[in-house]
Amino acid sequence: MPLTYRQDASRPGEYFAFGSPIYSPVEGEVVRAVGRRNDLPIGKSDTKYLEGNHVVIKFDKDKFALLAHLQQKSVTVKVGDRVQVGQLIGRCGNSGNTSEPHLHIQLMSQSEVSNQSTVTYPIVFKNFVLRRWGKSQFIEKGVLRRRDEIDNEI
Repeated sequence: MPLTYRQDASRPGEYFAFGSPIYSPVEGEVVRAVGRRNDLPIGKSDTKYLEGNHVVIKFDKDKFALLAHLQQKSVTVKVGDRVQVGQLIGRCGNSGNTSEPHLHIQLMSQSEVSNQSTVTYPIVFKNFVLRRWGKSQFIEKGVLRRRDEIDNEI
């Protein structure tokens, strides 16, 4: 399995994902934007603010996209902004309840993740390399499962 960091796994900045641009996957209205939370050292986790720095976009009557664990001070949108697909909304960080820098993306029925009545929806990805159980394969169209990863090479 390829490493997710350059040399020093104890430093967030050594992870390939850290600082990578995050673009909106949907067109809609920003209903929440938080960018002031600290990026955490590797091994530390914020169990009070699970999403860390994050953006929530309302893109349909009862559908919201959450993009979480963004880098501190990198969020480029604010509540009320209209965003387009592909618009920069922030950078990948290590904030919130996270083990290492990565993007958590979730489609859901409400803007609040912690609401117990919130329903989550599957996301269909196109033309990607799926890494599952240590093996990689190209997928034209598919849905990820828990612990799946999108890889950059086969």
